[in-house]
Amino acid sequence: MREIKFRAFIKGKKETAKVNAIDFSLEKVRASYYDKELKNIITETYNFDEIELMQYTGLKDKEGEEIYKKDILKISNSEVGKVEFINGSFYFLAFPLKDDIRIASYFWNQVGVEVIGNIYENPELLETK
Repeated sequence: MREIKFRAFIKGKKETAKVNAIDFSLEKVRASYYDKELKNIITETYNFDEIELMQYTGLKDKEGEEIYKKDILKISNSEVGKVEFINGSFYFLAFPLKDDIRIASYFWNQVGVEVIGNIYENPELLETK
């Protein structure tokens, strides 16, 4: 069984944070992030509309970094794409979207994926050249 956890992109801060708790009845998320100016970990509560949740895939990249939905990955053949959850599974979708490059998560170890960012903090990584 894979570990269930989330991280959140805090829209107002343009920062990702570790999710500590989710209250679905109140539609609130408690999350912690590192404040570079204060050099301290800050924990705050956010409404659902203030954040974007990113679910952990249960997998790590070739460097040991955890892979979340909406992460941007680079695979060994230099394709760049994002992680999406489709029909109950996580997939790598090449960008620009190519029908022939849609890789299910159970093949990621075979193709050597690397997390290079996420769509919220690094959208420029998905821009077409």
